[in-house]
Amino acid sequence: MKISKIYSNNEAFKSIVFDTGINFILSDDHSVGKSTLFELLDFCLLKGSKGFLSRDQFRDFTFYLELELDSNSYLTIIRPITGTAKISVKVTNHSDILLDTTVFDKTGGVDAIKKFIEEKMNFCLEDYRKYLTYFLRDQDNQSDIFVLNKFVQQKHIYYKPLISNLLGIDGSKIRRKYELDNEIETLTKEIIVKENDLGSYRTKESILEEISVYEKQASEKEELYSNFDFYLAEKGISTELVSNLEEEISTLNQRRNSLNREIDYINKSLEEEIAISGEDIEGLFDEMKLLFPSDLKENYDSVINFNKQIMEERVSVFKENKIEFLAEIENIEKELFVLNKKRVDMLSVLKNTDTMEKFKELEKEVINFKTKIDLHKERLTIFDEIASKKAELQKKKDELVLVIKENKTIITSPFILQIKSNLIKYGKMIFNRELAFSIGFNTSDNIDFSLKVENSSGFDNALDEGHTIKKLLCFIFAVALAESYSNKKFFKFVAFDSPFDGDKNTYQDGVYNVLKELESKNIQTIITSVSDVINNANNLKEIRQKYTKRFLSESDKLIGDF
Repeated sequence: MKISKIYSNNEAFKSIVFDTGINFILSDDHSVGKSTLFELLDFCLLKGSKGFLSRDQFRDFTFYLELELDSNSYLTIIRPITGTAKISVKVTNHSDILLDTTVFDKTGGVDAIKKFIEEKMNFCLEDYRKYLTYFLRDQDNQSDIFVLNKFVQQKHIYYKPLISNLLGIDGSKIRRKYELDNEIETLTKEIIVKENDLGSYRTKESILEEISVYEKQASEKEELYSNFDFYLAEKGISTELVSNLEEEISTLNQRRNSLNREIDYINKSLEEEIAISGEDIEGLFDEMKLLFPSDLKENYDSVINFNKQIMEERVSVFKENKIEFLAEIENIEKELFVLNKKRVDMLSVLKNTDTMEKFKELEKEVINFKTKIDLHKERLTIFDEIASKKAELQKKKDELVLVIKENKTIITSPFILQIKSNLIKYGKMIFNRELAFSIGFNTSDNIDFSLKVENSSGFDNALDEGHTIKKLLCFIFAVALAESYSNKKFFKFVAFDSPFDGDKNTYQDGVYNVLKELESKNIQTIITSVSDVINNANNLKEIRQKYTKRFLSESDKLIGDF
């Protein structure tokens, strides 16, 4: 797969058409969009986040990235900035501009489009995005040969299997080693916790013996407890009987209190009298020296007489109710007397006898023995769980031995030898020194990768004192991989941000020769650089005349100001 061109529906972004060989994006200064190109290419190749494109000024942009496939066909990814499910893809048999196209082979979200692309590419490694950054290396991914920026905070289990896959080693087997380490550590901790739960017990037999003793003691106490239950039965006493008795007494007391409240209300009502009479009204008018009309006097007299009649009827009803309530209270008192006597008799047996105290003690002892037995049975279960986990632990350890043994046999292959040969070749071209590349296993039997440059004192990476050397080692690793995969369905390009920059970059001619070598191997390169840092005038002239696909400046930035 090579990158054919990138363009947009917005004229603020000028199209870039790439050659199948060497491609330069030059600039006259920094901060004009060289590095931004890498982020834009990554976004079009279905990176999840938008990065700088999330700014509001880009919301109406749609980008088109055309890829040339190994089948001599072209696949264009159409990705708008807005609309997460509006990504489209179209396959054509020739390079084309699809700005006016409305019919696509697939439209959907990132996952659906990625699946479609992977089927069309048919890469030799699954999930192209996991490996993309090794071939699309921006400035943020040039400080470590093997550990990309996104892996810096991650454990080795997450990226070493990927590097292994990239080097032709079965990454699933490398990953399995880490998984087994984690599983063994987890099981070991779980066993320690469960052994601590056992306290001082170290054998099941000691627990079983104590359970036997507790069961015998509990049986003896239960027999005494049963005999006392029989004694209570003879007395006609049971827990249920006492409970029912208490409930009946409580109900009668509540009824008695309710009746007493009703009687109090009746007594207060019987004491009430009509507050005013006809004579009082007439006297009031006399005091005010007003005439008391005869017809008004008759009306007042009628009302007063009516109220007297109602009051007399109420009094009659209240007196009858009071008699009934008093009679009911008398009956309740008699019942309560009988029930309270029964309760006193029962409590005298339940509370005031030595036998009852012994019964209570027996009850506690039976419960105590049963609790001890239950706890011991839980400990027996823990023993079984420990045995099960130890068996599982041993199984994991046995598997680990086999995995380690097998892993040590898969780090040598013709493909790895080819990668090593390419690394040495490109290291010699750039540094004019030997490179030593190794794949091995550390003292923890985990895979490690090493790429060192020879110097006067050996392969101690003394050259690794500046960012330039690290950057160029990343570049060498990328191009060596690209050539090694040149006959496979995989990336056929290396995009590298500013390999000519650097405080100690005396290796520019070597880098340029590598680009020529890659072109002869049909491997595409996309290189960014500030033109002034390229110190070989002949090389710069050739780059400007033959390989520059876009020149960026303060007045002509990649995608405007942001």
